[in-house]
Amino acid sequence: EFVTKGKTAFTSFSCSNFIVFDVENEPCLQELPTNSFDIIIAANVLHATANIVTTLLNVKKLLKPAGILILYELTTNYPFLDLTFGLLKDWHNDTDQYRNYLSPLLSRKQWKNVLKSVGLSVEALTPKTSVLSSQCVFVCKKNK
Repeated sequence: EFVTKGKTAFTSFSCSNFIVFDVENEPCLQELPTNSFDIIIAANVLHATANIVTTLLNVKKLLKPAGILILYELTTNYPFLDLTFGLLKDWHNDTDQYRNYLSPLLSRKQWKNVLKSVGLSVEALTPKTSVLSSQCVFVCKKNK
């Protein structure tokens, strides 16, 4: 339904393409062209995957050389998040070394570390003192 609404809302933009992408699986198996996206925007979605390294590598495969990932994620875990989301089936689905059993969220430092480890350099991020201090926007560039 989300993709259908996007197609409808942006029909006048002929350069737009709306498809379902399972970020946990290889892009080529979903008939997505690798090295073809200038910019990918992901908002509070990548943390919700089982393995953040695999997820980021799949995103990176889609980016052109020097392509940009704009990543917006919660970086602070609050108890109310566990009360709200903790009973969902996949809230504690993470299997990678960057997260613990308490939350699938990564801290700013953890995000910077994992992004660097997969070959995405953090070019800019929102300051800790911003209004969104519990969230962070990372602007990342694919290393060549």
